[in-house]
Amino acid sequence: MDIKKLLREINDIEIDINCAKHIAAKAKNSEGYSYIYNDRCSSHLRVKHSIIAEIAERQLEMAQSKLNKLIEAKETAEKVIKVLLP
Repeated sequence: MDIKKLLREINDIEIDINCAKHIAAKAKNSEGYSYIYNDRCSSHLRVKHSIIAEIAERQLEMAQSKLNKLIEAKETAEKVIKVLLP
């Protein structure tokens, strides 16, 4: 994998993690419903905040897992580069 692409992906995942944490915290601390709209706003779905919190937590877990793998790949690349450079 291209190092620049790897670093960009790590940054993107870190942003996703921060967003998921924020959404999960807000949804956990509130009651009621939110609405999910399709792209054209022609229809919507009413969703409990507790369900949104669960979804955000699952996304957080998946993003954290992916981040761990990317960080491991970055560390491996750094080790390889150290060996190759005098």
